[in-house]
Amino acid sequence: PVFTVVDALKVVARSFGDVFGIIRSIQVIADGFDAVGDTIFQEDPEAIVFEEFSHRIRTLNAKYNANLVFHFLYPLNYLILPKNSIYLYYTTLCEKKQYRNGKISVIIEETEAKMITVNFSSKVDAERLSQILAEIQKDPMGGWYDLPKRVDMGEFARIKEAAKKINDESEYLVCIGIGGSYLGHRALIEALRPESETKIIYAGNSLSKRELDYALNEVGDHDFSINVISKSGTTLEPAIAFTEFKKKLVEKYGEEGAYARIYATTDAEKGTLHDEAVANGYTRFVVPDNIGGRYSVLTAVGLLPLIVAGVDIDKLLEGAAEAVDSVKEPASQYAWMRYTLGQRNYDTEVFASFEPCTMYFNEWLKQLFGESEGKNQQGIFPASVIYSTDLHSLGQFMQDGRRNLFETILNFPTDEMNQKVVSAVVKAHTAGNIPVLSINVPTFDEKGFGELIYFFELSCAISAKLFGVNPFDQPGVEAYKNELKQLL
Repeated sequence: PVFTVVDALKVVARSFGDVFGIIRSIQVIADGFDAVGDTIFQEDPEAIVFEEFSHRIRTLNAKYNANLVFHFLYPLNYLILPKNSIYLYYTTLCEKKQYRNGKISVIIEETEAKMITVNFSSKVDAERLSQILAEIQKDPMGGWYDLPKRVDMGEFARIKEAAKKINDESEYLVCIGIGGSYLGHRALIEALRPESETKIIYAGNSLSKRELDYALNEVGDHDFSINVISKSGTTLEPAIAFTEFKKKLVEKYGEEGAYARIYATTDAEKGTLHDEAVANGYTRFVVPDNIGGRYSVLTAVGLLPLIVAGVDIDKLLEGAAEAVDSVKEPASQYAWMRYTLGQRNYDTEVFASFEPCTMYFNEWLKQLFGESEGKNQQGIFPASVIYSTDLHSLGQFMQDGRRNLFETILNFPTDEMNQKVVSAVVKAHTAGNIPVLSINVPTFDEKGFGELIYFFELSCAISAKLFGVNPFDQPGVEAYKNELKQLL
């Protein structure tokens, strides 16, 4: 039998018809593919032997270094789709080639993926989406929405100049901050591992004296500068760390020399840190009034330490700027899928990455979604794993534990062995009745992460709105602070 694109479209139309009414998008259609032999397709084209076909496709990918040819929709088969449905997608076109392997002949267009894709489809309410996006843009804390397209070039130049000064005179830059004041840029520095003669170390993200002493001892007698990041300057963790490192700085360089090495990223007009910075002549950068901490990595909050660390922020911002136009559809698909799963009592999302260096990116995701959604007894609890490491600890629970969770895979370009682990996890966890979503990231570089940051910021804000909560406040964070103040 010959299984053509027309046949494929019919299969998809039948698969999605009962649920969605129409096919909203098929992101790839190759010129066509022929498959011959009962070992691949049985008489009914809907009865596809998934493993045989996907194995041969993976072989073609490896042999010809092809990019994302066909992917089967494993996630949610048991939930909302017929068991043997197929979903086809494609990336951007480059050069048409014909690949042959055994009984399969596939005509594809060899590509380099240029945008984030997702491996699922949701029924997005277009009218509601338009309303949500308008609300985000009008929100007093929605300044991040179009930020990548309106970078303040004057501030940008000042940040680059300060970074050069730090690189020229310091072996260490001590970044002092907590939550959104450090997680975003630490996530990128840990993941990208850029080269710089100035080492970034972190302090003020806990109240552990042991950790603070360790950071102080690591700096030792080396030349260093401080970047203290706090909107108010009164948050306890960074305030304590800043006091200790400032004391060390003054002891080493004297007051005038020390103050020339302090870079304060804080409120533009008010606050304890702002007032101290003005009084002592610290170099100041602004935490925008209309952007909350967890959405601030593409502001001075993140850009100064990123440049010092050697990250190419021009490419980072380029990726984010392109994402403003390119990720609305996949971001809204992801937001609606999360909301749908949440309504079906899947109340825990496990972010899964297969690259250990992305651990802090997972931490940033947990803050982003946890603080944005977790209000009024609403939202999905964010957790994270690093595979294959955590397959040997949490793997048992994932496979056989409570079925209240779903998994979102950050599918970065990776090596052949790691990609086999990805495939094995998807197959095993899907068989274990876990909905598995996949966010396919085109490149593991500054541009790819710029796009990914904006993708998650947008999808998180949309998702919170669907749950009926404000994505941009965090009133619950004050509860422990108030209790702690009573004890101090």
